[in-house]
Amino acid sequence: MTAAPFLWLQRTPSEHGEIWLPRGEWRISNAVAIDRALQALALPAATAQPGVILDLSQLEGLDTAGAMLLWQLYDRATEAGIRVDLGAVPEAFASLFTAVGVVHDKPMPRPVRMNPFYARLILLGKATVSVVQDSLCFLSFLGLITLTLWRNTIQPWRLRFTSIIFHVEEIGLKALPIVGLLS
Repeated sequence: MTAAPFLWLQRTPSEHGEIWLPRGEWRISNAVAIDRALQALALPAATAQPGVILDLSQLEGLDTAGAMLLWQLYDRATEAGIRVDLGAVPEAFASLFTAVGVVHDKPMPRPVRMNPFYARLILLGKATVSVVQDSLCFLSFLGLITLTLWRNTIQPWRLRFTSIIFHVEEIGLKALPIVGLLS
């Protein structure tokens, strides 16, 4: 949806400077049109007037993208030397506008650029450590089975045949219908 720039931001002169009234739905669906309108906006000279009041009372809808555009407008005006005061912020949008303002003030962390060779070397190292850990777990399991079988071979009277038969029936025979249905 595209609209004329004056539909997004109404500028009204007053004795305290200019009053900027953002209007309409400042949402992600209109963000491109609003951004173009704001880029085309001619800011007043910093010495020509005492400042600007940004009054959000005419907003019909606001989401994170719209709040970010309003903060960018605020920053653009203050960088041009214009004093910007926030006027009425509707209660429905106050928490969102404040939250985006807090996040907007923080600089984004720069991504760490890494040499591709070192990145592959790190991946190789992580894979190697993972294979060694898996191998140690498998070796530990194999050792436990070997010791248990050796002990039961030397002392066969320790085997509990009733328990073995019960578990073979429970795990093996009763599981056949389920395995048959799955395959």
